[in-house]
Amino acid sequence: MTRPYGEATGYAMSDYFMEPPSFKYLIGKASAFYKSGNEDYSFYLNFRWVYDSAFWLSISPGLGIEAIRILLTKDSLFYFDRTKQEYLTESRQNLEEQWKLLLDFKFLQTVLSGKLFKPIDTLSYICKLTEEGIYLTNNEYNKANRILPYFNFIDTFNIFLDGKTHTIKKMKFQVNSKKPIVVEINYKDYVLMDERYFPKEYSIAILNDKHSSLDFKIEKLQKVEQVLLPFHIPSTYKSLYAK
Repeated sequence: MTRPYGEATGYAMSDYFMEPPSFKYLIGKASAFYKSGNEDYSFYLNFRWVYDSAFWLSISPGLGIEAIRILLTKDSLFYFDRTKQEYLTESRQNLEEQWKLLLDFKFLQTVLSGKLFKPIDTLSYICKLTEEGIYLTNNEYNKANRILPYFNFIDTFNIFLDGKTHTIKKMKFQVNSKKPIVVEINYKDYVLMDERYFPKEYSIAILNDKHSSLDFKIEKLQKVEQVLLPFHIPSTYKSLYAK
């Protein structure tokens, strides 16, 4: 349910919620820039997205030769690093329990599509109209009513929406971990595809003791009839568990 303040009751919040898109398969290319403290580097991404099923990613440095490949599904992660000749295949449950690596396919789709999830029993929005846009939060209502987070690793979130394009402008949330981490995502630009806006340029900042940021710019975004998700691990590669 959406629980609005009085000044935001005139807005049709359903315009912001995620609906099944017009595509099943999507491919794209992007450039990225990472910075953490005094360390920074740029790289390129090729990705293939099977909606509500899988996300395939190939990462290459400036020379264009693939270094890392990742396949993420709803319940598993597959990863290999060509530069270190290492690999990892693991279930989402073990990633969270043993590696303390928090992954959620639903949340990844939220970030990639720039759309909100519909309110349900474990997700309620409080909305308010501000000068910066429509402001959403789950802090007050969920805490007061002891509602568990919709995403199992997020405690609270704050979101600003664009009332004209019905897109997310900024998303800020606190990750539930041993050491709380605050993540902020700023959407800088969108591209219109099939009468629907998709994020074209955005930045992700991790606001902890060591401030880190990751900037993405989509260079290509295309619907296709089908995609392949190749993932062959060479027999000479060593498992990360062997360390």
